[in-house]
Amino acid sequence: MLVIIENTPRWVFAVFFVTLYYCIIACYRREIDVNKLLLLPGVFIGLSLWSIFQYNEPGKMLFIWGVGFICSSIATFHFVSKVLITPGKKDKTISIPGTSSVLIVFLIYFSVRYYVGYEEAIRGIQGINTVQLIITALASGLTVGFYTGRALRIYLRYREFLTTSVES
Repeated sequence: MLVIIENTPRWVFAVFFVTLYYCIIACYRREIDVNKLLLLPGVFIGLSLWSIFQYNEPGKMLFIWGVGFICSSIATFHFVSKVLITPGKKDKTISIPGTSSVLIVFLIYFSVRYYVGYEEAIRGIQGINTVQLIITALASGLTVGFYTGRALRIYLRYREFLTTSVES
């Protein structure tokens, strides 16, 4: 196990710790800029789809990714609607409560991708079997769906605040 960690490229640790930092911040109530809210899920969708087409069987992977994405975004959209979201103190911001779900989803997804990345490094991209491809596609779809559903629900709540304040 130590050999695996020692042979991991340094950029993987850099990405891990920077993302971990932002996930820990997400555990606490904070204000976020609404203009940047939908940017991250858009980037995640693009990178996730790009990575799917790097593997064998992209059609099957895309289908599984889509199922995971739809299920996760609908479930997350539903659960985030129950959370207390308020307008931020600054213009075009919204105050959202902290949640450990962002951290948990990231750690699970990172573990899956780290494992698959390790397998790719050892066996090559052609050496990944069908089960690993399915797990990769499903994990990507569920993760991107989670972040997209969450961001979309928060954005729609922000739009509700705008229409309510205009009507008042």
